[in-house]
Formats: sequence, C-alpha cells, structure tokens
Amino acid sequence: MVRTHTTLIWERTRRTQRLRHAPRDCFPAAPAAFEDLDATYTLKLLSKALTPAQAARLTIA
Repeated sequence: MVRTHTTLIWERTRRTQRLRHAPRDCFPAAPAAFEDLDATYTLKLLSKALTPAQAARLTIA
C-alpha cells in the first residue's frame, strides 16, 4: 500500500509540473512577460491566444 501511495504522489507531481510548464512550452516569452504564470489573469489571457499568431493580434481593450 505504501508503494502505491508513493507512486500516486509521484504521478501527481509529474502531472502538476507538466501543467505548469505547458504555458512555457507554447509561449517561451511568458515567464519574462508575466510575474506569476499560475495567476488567474495570466491563464485567462493565455487561453485567449492559443497560438503565437493569435497572441500577436491581441489588443488592449
């Protein structure tokens, strides 16, 4: 049981790290542009521009 528990913790950690690094993979400039990549406003903005071309067309409204 302990081994299964440990394996589940490791898997959860791997998945969390993948989710945290996904914006960095798609938007390499994101860490320099945003102070906190996990912030709600950052994720909301990045979700509006799923590709770099879409991000280039964003304007301040």
